[in-house]
Amino acid sequence: MIGSVVTSVVIVAVGCFGVVNHIDQKSLHRDDYRFAADSLFVGQCIKEIPDLEVITKVTAIACESPHNAEVVGNVRLDRTRPFPTQKELLDIQGTQCAEELQKWAPAFVDDETVNLGVLYPEQPAWNSGARTVTCFAAFTDGPRTGTLHR
Repeated sequence: MIGSVVTSVVIVAVGCFGVVNHIDQKSLHRDDYRFAADSLFVGQCIKEIPDLEVITKVTAIACESPHNAEVVGNVRLDRTRPFPTQKELLDIQGTQCAEELQKWAPAFVDDETVNLGVLYPEQPAWNSGARTVTCFAAFTDGPRTGTLHR
């Protein structure tokens, strides 16, 4: 269950399989495109967030199609820091991801049907240098069409 921005969190480990380093702009116009969960960029819409502890791939779709989440920011963590604890991930969601939502879609900051979650690298990927935490806004009222960006 996805919790509210203030009181709870969706924290999902991102596997290190199939990392995409380059995103072909033509792929943005496809209706159903699989991305490594740690290669998403701001504004991409996610068909659904699987109910799994470890997610390796998500389906990015055109925002005009029904979707359950949207990427609102990517937070790059310092290469020298240790692997984040659950508390640190909660702090990132509550502060840095909230700031990313404010920048991307300020009209939805106080919307109770929009909840923040994070995708983060698993320990093996972290050990290989992955440091991006992806912030996403998930919808508690079901799939939506269109972007949150205004």
